[in-house]
Amino acid sequence: MKSTLAPIRSLLAALVLALCAIGATSAAPLLTAPAVALDYFVAGGDGDLSGFGADVVPSSDVPVSGVAKLSIGLSYSLADPATAFGGGLFIADDAGTVLDGDLIALTFDVNTIRFTLAGLGGTAASLFGGQAMGVITFDPILGGNPLTLLQDGQSYKASISLTSVVGTVAEPPMLALVLLSLAISGTLARRGAGQR
Repeated sequence: MKSTLAPIRSLLAALVLALCAIGATSAAPLLTAPAVALDYFVAGGDGDLSGFGADVVPSSDVPVSGVAKLSIGLSYSLADPATAFGGGLFIADDAGTVLDGDLIALTFDVNTIRFTLAGLGGTAASLFGGQAMGVITFDPILGGNPLTLLQDGQSYKASISLTSVVGTVAEPPMLALVLLSLAISGTLARRGAGQR
């Protein structure tokens, strides 16, 4: 005898997947500069990383007029880069400023520098909300933390991508929905087992 619960289980599985998808972040605006030449200098105990005029490849979410170019400047204390830093980013196209912002957070990871910009301006600022998150990825791979591997007076090739943080369904309501669907599935399974 074929179980009558199979269609219900399939429906519940689809419901759980749909609920999980609701909790995932939706697509964020994205701007990418795939080939950035960055120069690194050490002066007075600070590391300075900068690049100017890199071509930007926009997404369909962030319109630009003509050619867009990215410029970035990051400065941080070699002794305490987590709290002593400054700088910003500027993207302009043929019509003017697309996005600019001031550095408010800076972290280093394997082969990447991650940063957060606030005080956003430009035609795309509203698409990014209050902050833009950026990632500098070095190519060729540096192999570790750029803070310890960047060399004074050297140039590096990298890509820079910018996204915004988009909202998600809060975890407590999402958890409640998933638990409810699991409870229903368990109840139905027990009922099915009792009918055999």
